[in-house]
Amino acid sequence: MRTFIALFRGINVGGINIIKMAELKALFGELGFTSSQTYVQSGNVVFRAPEAGNDSLAMTIGEAVKARFGFAPHIIVRDTAEWSEIIVANPFPDFNLPKNLHAYILDTEPGAASIDELAGKERVAGEYAIKGRVLYLYTPEGLLKSNLPALLERTLRVPMTARNWNTVLALQSLAAAAAEN
Repeated sequence: MRTFIALFRGINVGGINIIKMAELKALFGELGFTSSQTYVQSGNVVFRAPEAGNDSLAMTIGEAVKARFGFAPHIIVRDTAEWSEIIVANPFPDFNLPKNLHAYILDTEPGAASIDELAGKERVAGEYAIKGRVLYLYTPEGLLKSNLPALLERTLRVPMTARNWNTVLALQSLAAAAAEN
């Protein structure tokens, strides 16, 4: 058994695609996953599962969610080693507020042409760095003061979901605790 983190995109936002976290946790149990824990309402689940690939797990979870709740949110799964690397690779170690640093977890690495296109866009209030399948966005004045979030997905052309640094660290703690069980 390995520990994984599932990130749901676009649930419980603006009154659409509603899933209660207790129901989501129960669904993970029905799928045979153990030590399932949810974190905040935006769809973060730490769980243990037999050896499997991230994409396979995301597909299994997505099909179960669609069958139970009637919609198929985008899901990205990472194991604990990958999650630890996200934290270690943070290119902004001197950030001052965790809510101003976000990790955008990408399905796949963006292509070089897309990365170059993003680099050529005019930026307002923020810095970013792409490391593999993670884009780190630091907005010292707050996320709402930056134009970068609106540019990222349509420019990079890769499905992604973002978590602020507080959530990244909280999920790491939950995953470490689950791995000990």
